Amino acid sequence: MNIEDYRDNDYQQLVLAVLSRSDKRDIELTFNQYANHGFSNTMFDLQDLENEDNFINNGRRNTLSISMWFLALEAFVNALCKVTGIIKNHKNIDEIIRKEISGRISFLIEELGYDSMKIKKTGIYGRVNEFRMFRNEIFHDRNSGEKIVFKKTLFSSTPNRSNQVDVFQSLQIFMEVASLFRHSIPGLDLMPNIALGNQSVLKFEKLDTVYSRFLAPFFLRVLIKRNLTTKLKLELTLYQLSSSTIFKIGEIVPIQKILQDQEYKIEKLKKTNLGEELYNLILESNESTIGMNFLTEEFSKLSK
Repeated sequence: MNIEDYRDNDYQQLVLAVLSRSDKRDIELTFNQYANHGFSNTMFDLQDLENEDNFINNGRRNTLSISMWFLALEAFVNALCKVTGIIKNHKNIDEIIRKEISGRISFLIEELGYDSMKIKKTGIYGRVNEFRMFRNEIFHDRNSGEKIVFKKTLFSSTPNRSNQVDVFQSLQIFMEVASLFRHSIPGLDLMPNIALGNQSVLKFEKLDTVYSRFLAPFFLRVLIKRNLTTKLKLELTLYQLSSSTIFKIGEIVPIQKILQDQEYKIEKLKKTNLGEELYNLILESNESTIGMNFLTEEFSKLSK
């Protein structure tokens, strides 16, 4: 088989199934995967800040962390839009999920029967919109040097120069939205499950619990070690809506495939480190700095 064939392996795939509409395709809960990637990268960003010897390390993965939290946000909202669209018999669900992120949230609030004014008073719309603006500046690399003013959040005014504060601001906004709708489907808790483990144990914990018991205290301890502070409030007040009456309990269920199809099963191989020799060959070559690597031989002759 080609490795491309394994793209179709749905082993461990997590979906929402709408049992009352078996003619509709199951909805993949990709936000759970993105949230786990976001968690891992956020943890590594904190470790960078904790243990760098020569400078304050802003997190080597901070752009990845921010990106994962935005992906998780979009995927979470989209999953709910798709479920809602199926239950309410919307003919063109694609049209719904093409709206701006705040438009999709407004769609959910209206269709699920919630009080829009009450939710707006939490300020969540302003924070989500600034998150979208911040993310777009990074993804499209369109900042020309002018500082951007963020009034509702503490995002960096120069988005390409982000650090752990921007990562935590991103995480907090995602958690706000996830908490708001976590129980919107009766009988379900849609807050992402984060995988935690070591060589002897693997468990899953809700993201808000991981935040309050691990990520936020970890960040605070690192700041204290470095004799630093932050204007970002690490303690969060998370609002939760009641279950929507448009859904029936048991009508929508999460399903995960736990048995792998025979065609995708592989034999166990011994552990190796096949790239180590190749990597070391590069390390052992002539030393150079980043700046010098951007100069051609032609340019270098100018200084001779």
